[in-house]
Amino acid sequence: MAGAFFVLSLLLIFLGRHVDGFGPAYNRYVYPLLPGTLGRILSPLPFSLFEALICLAILLTGGFLLFAVFALWRRGGRRILLRITGRAVPVVLCVISAMFLTQTLTCFLNYGRMDFSEEIGLAVYPASDEELKELCGLLIDDLYAVIEESGYERGSAGQLAQSESAQDAPGSDESSASLRDKMIHPKTGGATSAQSGSNAVSAGSLSTGSALAGSLSTDSALANSVSAGSVSSGSALAGSISANSLPAGAPLHFSQDGTLLLDNIDVRREARAAMEKLGATYPSLSGFYPNPKPIFFSRAMSTVSLTGIFSPYTTEANYNRDVTPYVIPYTICHELAHVKGFIKENEAGFISYLACLGADSPQLRYSGALNALSYSLNALYQNVTPEEYQAVLRTVPAQALADLQANQTYWQQFRKGVRGAISQTARAANDSYLRANAQSDGAKSYGRMVDLLLAYYKIGAEGI
Repeated sequence: MAGAFFVLSLLLIFLGRHVDGFGPAYNRYVYPLLPGTLGRILSPLPFSLFEALICLAILLTGGFLLFAVFALWRRGGRRILLRITGRAVPVVLCVISAMFLTQTLTCFLNYGRMDFSEEIGLAVYPASDEELKELCGLLIDDLYAVIEESGYERGSAGQLAQSESAQDAPGSDESSASLRDKMIHPKTGGATSAQSGSNAVSAGSLSTGSALAGSLSTDSALANSVSAGSVSSGSALAGSISANSLPAGAPLHFSQDGTLLLDNIDVRREARAAMEKLGATYPSLSGFYPNPKPIFFSRAMSTVSLTGIFSPYTTEANYNRDVTPYVIPYTICHELAHVKGFIKENEAGFISYLACLGADSPQLRYSGALNALSYSLNALYQNVTPEEYQAVLRTVPAQALADLQANQTYWQQFRKGVRGAISQTARAANDSYLRANAQSDGAKSYGRMVDLLLAYYKIGAEGI
């Protein structure tokens, strides 16, 4: 049985990579049955079955090793150990081959599907450094728009104050309208609107945590405007609040440190709603979305540089609830994009951005814009002078700077000592996993989302 599963998996992978049309046909007609059935059955569970199975595997492995050590010290124990091992090996091999087949059906074959950018008619063009600066400016305008929409005035992170007209704040301002006007209208197969257009590595498709490239501030004046205090506990609340107790569309809420809080929304409900709304525009994203699952041992995820992971064995979208809160909404949408069969990291990230952009929740719009800005600033840092980079950074809202600093501070604790070695090993393994699955840029595919953002806003394009 184990051999049959393994051979079938290799055959399917070969067909997916070398037979034209096999991957797209599989993704369109066969794959949706898996999240539509298994995902629907497991969705009501209040915990991640994927995480529970990992814990069970660790306990069984540890128990067997303890038994083996104990048996070796007892008279006749070796004979018993050999007999048990002989019976267990075929079972283990069968389980491993079944896991490989499952991952082939839910992940590997989906690497051969039509790219999302191709589906919506989005063409990627080379862009200059000035156009990359323009993209950063557009995203910064978007951040100001959503912050001011919630009644916060522009100021330093230590001087956050809601204006007297907070309740009457408009849904968008002139800068937001300008940003929307620059959007293209890709092919959708239906009506298009600006608003809705708006690393255990082999376990599945995953999202890694990475600090912003370089230093957030080399100028003392800028450094003084950012509070690098402790990360808010709002991240823990994100996975435990009741869907019935919190209103939809609640305004942004920041901590005294200036970082985003998620204590006034049900982020899982809002993320699902955002993806469902995006699915009304893009048919390949329509249909059922399972409940995202917060990982109980999220600190362990952070140790291996993971913010989220899609489980190919249970079709669950899992996320790290311990990270800086602004990362969570974007990460959930990213993993839900994987559930729909978009396994490539850059495309899942771009879909997540679109979902957040068109969301009713200000928290999601803030999260999407800030995560997209983080990718764009990373790209900018690598291509311009430090002075040019700092000039752009000075225009970022103080609240966003506080969040970026908090995120950088959070990940620094996992870059030292044993944790650092584990994190580095996990990132290297993830890079190898991506390359093995036809993402030739390896881990850099996380940053190629910037090319899609540039194309989406027509920056660097003659026409689409």
